[in-house]
Amino acid sequence: MSDTRRVRTPRRQRRFCVELGLFVLVLVLVVVASAVAQARPVGERVVVVVSEAEATALSEVDQRTRAELEAAGFEVVIVVAPEDADLGRIAIEARALGALQIRRGGAGRRVTVHVVDRVTGKSSSRDLDESRTREPHRVALRAVELLYASLLELEARSPPSAEVSASPLVARMARDQLRAPVATPDWALRAGALALTSAGGIGSLVGLEVSGVYYVARWLGVSAALGATAPTLFREADASASFGLGLARVSTLLEPWPLARLSPALELRGGILGALAAGDSEAGASTSVEAGSTPFVGGALSSGIYLRRDFRLRAGIELGVSLEPLELRFAGKRVATFGQPWFGASLSAEWLYSVAPLRRDLRAR
Repeated sequence: MSDTRRVRTPRRQRRFCVELGLFVLVLVLVVVASAVAQARPVGERVVVVVSEAEATALSEVDQRTRAELEAAGFEVVIVVAPEDADLGRIAIEARALGALQIRRGGAGRRVTVHVVDRVTGKSSSRDLDESRTREPHRVALRAVELLYASLLELEARSPPSAEVSASPLVARMARDQLRAPVATPDWALRAGALALTSAGGIGSLVGLEVSGVYYVARWLGVSAALGATAPTLFREADASASFGLGLARVSTLLEPWPLARLSPALELRGGILGALAAGDSEAGASTSVEAGSTPFVGGALSSGIYLRRDFRLRAGIELGVSLEPLELRFAGKRVATFGQPWFGASLSAEWLYSVAPLRRDLRAR
């Protein structure tokens, strides 16, 4: 009998080793890719806790909450648990940055949003009245806003030390939320520099101005302001005088795009412009102001740029027309005037305030 056993040549052995190595490499890559896909960073996962009744079919509020979080870049995990469950433990077991639960029930169809945030180590709750907030998407937005508000603490001067470090996604979201404009500002406080000038010989006057704005609507506000210029020295022959201006005005503010990063505004203004002068002369000639004050009307164009969600810088120019010019006289002789018309420029810091969260909490009680 002849020997029919197949003898492997060195060439065939090398080919077998190469094929075996490729198979092992592909197997390792598949296992690693699967592990990476499942092991998303802890700082990008959020647990939405639902009741047992919603285990098979999520409510519209929970669906919208999940959609809002996923649209922001988070991985959302749905966990079924009773209403009195420990959200902190659920978040730890799910390897998530936090957990969120919307609880329903009680008089007036009250809704309670509860958030546990492991990144800042905070636990927050908010009561909503679903009869006032009928749309499910608004309830979902309020729930997600509560989580964002908790994450804002990352931008504090002394960031919190918690068990989970913030991922780049969470850190970026905290910065974006800090810089995002206040959606519904109610009040604004402005303070800054003011410059006024006219062609009557007085020249340019520089001073300070403070004002407050009340927003009747998101794009419409009313404002009241007080301003004064520093005294400027005016000389004429052998006499001299210190001349300054003060103003008080009210205005209507039209801001078509209040949530834009660069937000232009138009103002219609009216008020009182007053002048003060004090001087002396070697010949004893006195100085006086013919019209101590005069009403005016005008308008202004300005633009604000947001530096953070509740703070922006605003620069503007204005044109005013006084009913009478303000006159500076030496010994009864008119030597200079201010007004009809006059121009101004301003640069101010603006702080925005919203009482909407407080108003919602009071309504929910």
